[in-house]
Amino acid sequence: MKFPRVMIAGVACAAGLAVAVLPGWGQVGSAEKKNSKTAEGVARGKTQFKGNCVICHFETSDKKKVGPGLKGFGTRTAFADGTKITVARIHDLIANGGKDMPPFLAVLNDAQIRDLISYLKTL
Repeated sequence: MKFPRVMIAGVACAAGLAVAVLPGWGQVGSAEKKNSKTAEGVARGKTQFKGNCVICHFETSDKKKVGPGLKGFGTRTAFADGTKITVARIHDLIANGGKDMPPFLAVLNDAQIRDLISYLKTL
């Protein structure tokens, strides 16, 4: 069965609109990236921390729990091994795990990781 081009274009347009409008679908837009740095992004990051990180990391102490304590993390310039702290490195550690840290890529999406990093910068 052949479909008219107008019908195919209409279906493609509707699918594109659904991806752009439905939350959690498609790519993260620049507004969501910007919101990760706002108070709302920090609050969402704190929620992610409480749900995923607090079991292994103290947020109000620099003492080791399972992983290192994160008090003052926002002012640190290097990890314990001397590696420079960058947003990209933090993102990689959260997403893919590290020496003793499990990966969270299956649990947290990119926007959630950015929010979490925004929160970590406040510690």
